[in-house]
Amino acid sequence: NRNWRLTGSSRYDLGDDPGLRKASVGINYVGCCLGFGIKAQRNLTSDASGDSSTDITFRIGLKNIGEFSSGGDSFGMYSAGYE
Repeated sequence: NRNWRLTGSSRYDLGDDPGLRKASVGINYVGCCLGFGIKAQRNLTSDASGDSSTDITFRIGLKNIGEFSSGGDSFGMYSAGYE
């Protein structure tokens, strides 16, 4: 169905200390007047500093009125070409 979108991304470091640095996955639904989505993101570090983190963001929006999100990074449902 064209109202649903699956997203995913990763960032891999090719430098002196290679490895996966960030990975995310999400799902969004955008209808005629309502949109919602959930996204999980994992930030990784190769050292023992403890800087690795996991963020889960939930977003709900009413088209042309506004959006509410909770959690880590925001992700725009309406700005990503969903109409």
